[in-house]
Amino acid sequence: MKRTISLLLALIPLAACQPAEKAKADSKIHFELAREYLMAGDPGKAVAEADAALKADEGNTAAAFLKADVLAKGGRHDEALQVVEKAAEKLGPQDAYLKEHWFGMLSFHKGEMDKALEHFKLSAAANAAFADNYSMIGQTCAKMGNARQAVEAYEKWTSVEPASERAWSQLGMALLGAHELDKAREALDKALAINPKSGLVHNYLGALAVERHQSKEAEEFFRKSVALDPQNPFAHLNLAQLLILGGRHKEALAPLTKVLDIQPDNQFALFYMGRYCQMEKDFGKAADYYEKALVKDPKLWVARTGVAEAALASAGMYGRAEKALAEGIEKDPANQQGYYYYSARISLAKGEHATALEQAGKAAASLGKNDTLALADSHLLRGRILSAMNKLAEAKKEFQAAAQLAPGTAIEKDAKKQLAR
Repeated sequence: MKRTISLLLALIPLAACQPAEKAKADSKIHFELAREYLMAGDPGKAVAEADAALKADEGNTAAAFLKADVLAKGGRHDEALQVVEKAAEKLGPQDAYLKEHWFGMLSFHKGEMDKALEHFKLSAAANAAFADNYSMIGQTCAKMGNARQAVEAYEKWTSVEPASERAWSQLGMALLGAHELDKAREALDKALAINPKSGLVHNYLGALAVERHQSKEAEEFFRKSVALDPQNPFAHLNLAQLLILGGRHKEALAPLTKVLDIQPDNQFALFYMGRYCQMEKDFGKAADYYEKALVKDPKLWVARTGVAEAALASAGMYGRAEKALAEGIEKDPANQQGYYYYSARISLAKGEHATALEQAGKAAASLGKNDTLALADSHLLRGRILSAMNKLAEAKKEFQAAAQLAPGTAIEKDAKKQLAR
């Protein structure tokens, strides 16, 4: 009887451990599902699975930080902060650097780049082997416009993880941003050697080829990228942009359609679809796409000027163009030149010559000293307005100024054509 009791007592700890171990295992499964949903672009399900992971095991800080990241990206910063603070309580002393890292992530998503950089650097000082810090320092510096510091951060990342495709590819793009093109190619080639089937690296190589004005090579890289990773919208978009700028807009329709299949609200795909429709002389549909792009990104000024260009090309839709421009200057008061320039052109098209001349003057006044071509175009516009007002002597001076400022350009050609009349 004594032996039986000993055996039963020996089994009690094992039986007690089983539910805890199962909970941790379930938590890991839910966490992996959360990551899959996040990669698939479904943040709602990612958060739900992260919550399930935390319900099974409150100590799963990886699930907590994933949830916080999704919440912060969605603008729910206060909720994200609460999740991070609660998760930080579960960290041991050896993992305290993660708290600084995730405070940095929250600041990054809020657009507080100085704070984010401070947190990431503190985290890196506490754990020099944690590669994610260098990734985020690089991204933060790039957003702050400090290309050289971004390069240094990514170089540190490659030294910590020399076999990381992402480290080398991000270093390559940072070097591209710093205009160190040969070094950028070296870094991207190292990334490609690590993973020859990376669609992302091929896409980056295409971007580098564009910077080097190697259109044929760029197209080859973009096409290889979409073949390797058909669900990467950026490669399709880059290919479409290259084709449109190369005068092959009809070929751009397929990749643009693919982008919008993957991301229906991609503002850049919507904008370039507007460009495609404009080139097809379907100006109403072009304006529709430009306006859809503006719903997604109200600061996308090229879409506002696209509405204006469509209106001018169709000799109609002026009300839509004026609305787009007025909303733009309200949201972005700094863009005076674009607002007044296109407003002047629309006023000229409507026959409101005095208003057009006033607006053209304001557009010219907003130009910097080095904006030579824009200044030439401004002279050309004022010349046209003055011609419409039958002030031919004044118009002639404007056309002469335009031709003198922009030799060998379409502006000069147009100005000389006006002078020859």
